[in-house]
Amino acid sequence: MKKIKGTIGILGCGNMGGAVAAGLTKRGVASRRSILFFDKDRKKTSRIKKELGIRSTSSIAELLRKCGIVLLAVKPQHLGDVTAELAEGLKRKHLLISLLAGVSIGNLRRRLGKACRVVRVMPNLGLLAGKGITAVTGGNSKDRKLADLVFSSCGRTVSLAEKHFNLVTVLSGSGPAYFFYLMELLDKFGVKKGLSLNIARLLSSETALGAAELVLRSGEDPEALRRRVTSKGGTTEAAFSVLGAKSFRVLFNRALERALKRAKDLGGK
Repeated sequence: MKKIKGTIGILGCGNMGGAVAAGLTKRGVASRRSILFFDKDRKKTSRIKKELGIRSTSSIAELLRKCGIVLLAVKPQHLGDVTAELAEGLKRKHLLISLLAGVSIGNLRRRLGKACRVVRVMPNLGLLAGKGITAVTGGNSKDRKLADLVFSSCGRTVSLAEKHFNLVTVLSGSGPAYFFYLMELLDKFGVKKGLSLNIARLLSSETALGAAELVLRSGEDPEALRRRVTSKGGTTEAAFSVLGAKSFRVLFNRALERALKRAKDLGGK
């Protein structure tokens, strides 16, 4: 895998920022000395320094002075807290890679000015395991390739038009939580019926992993695979008779529509 030249700055080092830093160093895309971060939370700063061995800066201004690539990884609702310092310090030399859910490139340019280049990405929590999926949009082809290199160190990437990004936020950005919830329910049911939590969790997690791998490797439609598991008169069919394929589908689609509306609200649309 190629190495990134220059210094990478990470503004906001929570789960996503920390996962990217870990992926970059683990895959050799960047050295620890070529990554800097800034976070106003001193506890996060201490933890990241200890866990990853990367250095922090004392301010956003210092981060911008020392870095050519800047990952904007604060929470969308905290963008206003860093807007003034970013607008003042961003230059044409900077490539700003935004991880902010619901915040369009146009919105960022209105807030920060047009001095820097902007690429927008939408990753998910799988980055923490090196199995993330990240959508990439904006910028020119060279800038998108740089963003792709950063996030392919933590999983896979896909290029999409920005008009799809609120939907990506709902499907893959929030998506891990939907699967975690199902695993949570399986775990609790297993424990309730006499299994240890360790065994119940092993069963649910390996089942989820195997199902995902089967979809990716076989190329088969998930619906077709589901039907293969659902033998007539068997246990899976009995479970779906209670769920009610139609009612569950309607409920879940309503949940996704609510999440999509929230994504648009976060972007001020």
